[in-house]
Amino acid sequence: MVRHFMRKVVRSLLDDERLHVTITDDKTVPEFLHFKNERKMPIARVDSSPGFFVFPSVQSFDVFKANDGDLNRIELDSNGVGIPLFHFVRKLGLDLSYDIYVYELRSVDDAPPYAAHQLFHSTSEFKIYRSLYGTISLNIKLGTMDYEFHGDNEPFVMSHMKKFRDLDTKILGSDFTWHVTFNPVLRSDHYKLLLQDDRESKFVAAHYTSENSDLLSIISTVTKTADIIVGDDSNGSFGIYDVSHMTKLIVCQGLLIHQLELQKQRPKSIKREGKALLRMGVNERLS
Repeated sequence: MVRHFMRKVVRSLLDDERLHVTITDDKTVPEFLHFKNERKMPIARVDSSPGFFVFPSVQSFDVFKANDGDLNRIELDSNGVGIPLFHFVRKLGLDLSYDIYVYELRSVDDAPPYAAHQLFHSTSEFKIYRSLYGTISLNIKLGTMDYEFHGDNEPFVMSHMKKFRDLDTKILGSDFTWHVTFNPVLRSDHYKLLLQDDRESKFVAAHYTSENSDLLSIISTVTKTADIIVGDDSNGSFGIYDVSHMTKLIVCQGLLIHQLELQKQRPKSIKREGKALLRMGVNERLS
């Protein structure tokens, strides 16, 4: 709680502009980085569910939390507000591997997803499907640690030198670094996703931070633990319906960073995650 309070104090002394992404139409910047807007995407844990969830907007998370994570109580609309975008879960076994499940909203008349899927929730108008989006596995090499994402979508690798926290990656052919500033007084977990090129002013594509997380509560079953702020080229939907492919890739990287930070803060979290998975199985429900 003291750590949480200190972060609140530090945040109040800093400029909120530092948590925005770069919006530009500069032709020297890769076209896929010409964002229309930005998304603030809360990460949350749900009592009795292993892993954690990320939501497409603050508004979507608020709807989910107001209904205690019970999808049966959420009035679905065509944008899928109130539904998580991803569920990040540690795989059973000794290897440090993680599954990322994606939630998709379709009308009752639409065909289900092509990939293997689970019908997660349905109403008279809509169906929510849950399917595996990708898997992240750790590959340890001499002096480096590589986290490799594999799935039906664009693969990526996030690498860092042992005992260092910055992670290098490549997105759609461009080089990036998730950079965290060293603070000898108060450990920071504010990562910035920076485009690596020759420009003096670094292009910021995303942020990860837990500084605006909720205090743990014995009342609420849903607790926000961090945020990902990311550039997006969609039309600004608050739900899961219109989240771009590039945004999803960056969010998957932010989720891995969240997992790595949790492991550093809570050494026993892996053991608790494993017990939860054994109790509930991989296909657990939110409620």
